[in-house]
Amino acid sequence: MSKIVIKDHPGLSKPRAPYSHVVRAGNLVFMSGAVGRAPDGSVAANDLQAQFRQLLANTRVALGSVGATPQDVVRVTLYMTDMKQKSSLDSMREEFFGPEWPAAVGIGVTELASSEYLVEMDAIAVVE
Repeated sequence: MSKIVIKDHPGLSKPRAPYSHVVRAGNLVFMSGAVGRAPDGSVAANDLQAQFRQLLANTRVALGSVGATPQDVVRVTLYMTDMKQKSSLDSMREEFFGPEWPAAVGIGVTELASSEYLVEMDAIAVVE
């Protein structure tokens, strides 16, 4: 089985730890947790919606780098530092994934990898 590993991509910020943005093994795609960090390294401080918009843009780039699209995603895990705000992201998530939503879970956490992150999302996709 061939494996495609994307560790560094010009459309994504450089990883700050030893991980790959996305790995494709055969028809399975595993995306590491995407956050709201822009390719230039900036993060919209204390703005959940702005971070989520950037997270979705990063997800599109990561998936596209291995031939996948948001519609190929079958499972996501959303990590948030304030679960009370989750509903404020639902319309953006619905627009991004389209009418056939992936299976999903939302998890409230006390902290993410950086104190400036408010939300993170990983994904699993299946491509033909």
